[in-house]
Amino acid sequence: MAYRGATAREKAHAMDVEAGLRENDARLSALSDQVSLLKGLATEIDGEVQSQNSFLDTMGGSLAGAGGALERTMAALEQMTARGGARFGLMVAAAVVLLFFATRYAVKLANAP
Repeated sequence: MAYRGATAREKAHAMDVEAGLRENDARLSALSDQVSLLKGLATEIDGEVQSQNSFLDTMGGSLAGAGGALERTMAALEQMTARGGARFGLMVAAAVVLLFFATRYAVKLANAP
């Protein structure tokens, strides 16, 4: 930093320029660190989004399959009720009532001292 032949004003100006450059370099380095951190976070978020999208796609397929099975079951029940008429309805109601009382009895036995 030898400023031979320069006036005091020129030397002071040159020192101010160098100090400003050093400050800019320090701020640029800090900004670079922040950008690197944000890039890492964005990469992690992207990976998480990809994982969740894959999970949702799989889950949607499973739910579609379950919906199809439910539709087939409902169609089979409609056919059975159409063939069996009132007798089938009474049998189902009796089975539900019997199941209710059996469950209630089992719970009472389990809670008895």
